[in-house]
Amino acid sequence: CNTLKINMKKLNMILSLWLFCMVSVFAQKLSEEEAKKLFEEAWNTSNDIEKESKHKKILEEAPDTPYGLHSKAWFEMKKGEIELSVVTLDTLIQKHPEFWQAYCSRAVCKESQKKYQEAIQDYTKAIEINPNLAITYNNRGLLKYELNDIEGAIQDYNKALEIEPKSAQIYYNRGLSKYKIDDIQGAIKDYNKTIEFSPKHISAYLNRGNLRAKIGDNLGSIQDYNKILTIDPKYAEAYYNRGVAKAELGDLGGSMKDYNKALELNPNFTHVYGNRGILRDKLGNKQGAMDDYNKALEINPEFAEIYGNRGILKSKLGNKQGAMDDYNKALELNPKFAEVYLNRGNLKNESGDKQGAIQDYDKTIEFN
Repeated sequence: CNTLKINMKKLNMILSLWLFCMVSVFAQKLSEEEAKKLFEEAWNTSNDIEKESKHKKILEEAPDTPYGLHSKAWFEMKKGEIELSVVTLDTLIQKHPEFWQAYCSRAVCKESQKKYQEAIQDYTKAIEINPNLAITYNNRGLLKYELNDIEGAIQDYNKALEIEPKSAQIYYNRGLSKYKIDDIQGAIKDYNKTIEFSPKHISAYLNRGNLRAKIGDNLGSIQDYNKILTIDPKYAEAYYNRGVAKAELGDLGGSMKDYNKALELNPNFTHVYGNRGILRDKLGNKQGAMDDYNKALEINPEFAEIYGNRGILKSKLGNKQGAMDDYNKALELNPKFAEVYLNRGNLKNESGDKQGAIQDYDKTIEFN
C-alpha cells in the first residue's frame, strides 16, 4: 500500500507537470492577429537582430499562418537559399494572392537572380494591392534604372516622393537618373535635397562635386570634396577629385598634395597615378611621370588612356617606336579614341608616312 501511495504521488506530479507544460505551450502560441502585428513590426524595423527575432517567433509559434510562411521564406532568403525562398513565396501567393509583402520579397529574390523584368512585375503587383508605399516605387525605379528605362525610373521616384517627400535616398536615386539623361541642373537639385535631409550623405556630396566640376564650377566642387573629408578624412576619392579640381584652377602644388594623399590611402588607385603622371610631366618631372604611367598599367593593363598619355611622353623623350606601340595598344583597347588617332597621325606624319597620317586624321574627325 505504501508503494502504491508513492507511485500515485509520483504520477500526480508527472500529470501536473505535463498539464503545466501543455498550458505553457498553448499559452505561447500566437493567434493570427498577434502574428500579423509581429510581422508588421518585423517588416518595418531596420534593426536586423530585432527583425530576425520577430520572424523566428512567428515561425515557431504561428507557422501555419501566412505570416509564418513568409517568415520561412525570409529565413531561406537569409541563408542564400533563393530558389527555395521563391518556391515558398509562390505557395504563399497562391494561398493568399492579396499578401502584397510576398510580392515584394519575391521581387528581391528575382533581383538577386538578375531577373529584373520579373522583379518589376512583382513590385507592380504589390503596388496594385498597396499603392501607398514609397519604398515599392523606389525599388521598382531602381530596377528600371538597371534596365536603362530612365524615364520610367524617374516616374517611380516622383511617385515615391509624393508619398515620402523627405526621403534623402529617393532624391539621391532620382539624381542619378537625371544625370544619366544629362539633366545636370536637375541632378544637382536632387543632390541638394539629399543633403538637406541627410547632411552626411557622402555619395551626394561626391556626385554633386563631380557635376559642379563638369560644368566648370571647380570652387563649388572643392567645397563638396572638403565636406566629404570632414565626414571621412580617409576618403581617397575625395582627395583625388579635389586634386583634379585644383589642377584645373592652376593650384598645381595643392593638386600634387591631394594626389599623394589619395595614393597613401589607396596605393592601387590607377586614375590617380594617371593624373599625377600628367601633372609631373607638366612640372618637368618626366621620369616621375613615366613611373606613374608604368605603375598605373601594372595595376590595370587595360587602361587605354594611360597608354595614350605614356605614348605622348615617350614621343617627347624621342622614343618614337615606343610611342607608336603605346598608341597602337590604346587604339586596340579603345578603337574610337579620337585623341590617340590625332597623336598617332602626327607621329606618322613626322616619320614620312603621309598616307597613314591622313587615315588617322580621318579617324580623328570621325570619332571626335
